[in-house]
Amino acid sequence: MAEACFQIIKTGWAVKLGQRVKSWKRRWFVLLGNGHLRYFVDKSTYIEQGCMILTKNTCITVSCATSSGVPINIVNKKRTLIMTCETHAEAEDWYNKLKDVCDTLEK
Repeated sequence: MAEACFQIIKTGWAVKLGQRVKSWKRRWFVLLGNGHLRYFVDKSTYIEQGCMILTKNTCITVSCATSSGVPINIVNKKRTLIMTCETHAEAEDWYNKLKDVCDTLEK
């Protein structure tokens, strides 16, 4: 069970909307089996810029595509994270992986 907690489920580039300063930043996202969605400036340095902790009750939706990509809204009690993928296929893959992880978590 401990190994599953730190298992990398998915990685990839996406653009996220800043929480305090509302600007879009390109980040390297890493989804772990323990429900931690971490993001970094790049994939080689692994200096964490932030983390969202998913739960069984986290709400995940995919919005309509815009000129800048396909937004995924990830909402829990503490915050909302908007990450935008370049393609529908990438957004769908992130959505499925995020939902799968949330479904395995306890409240």
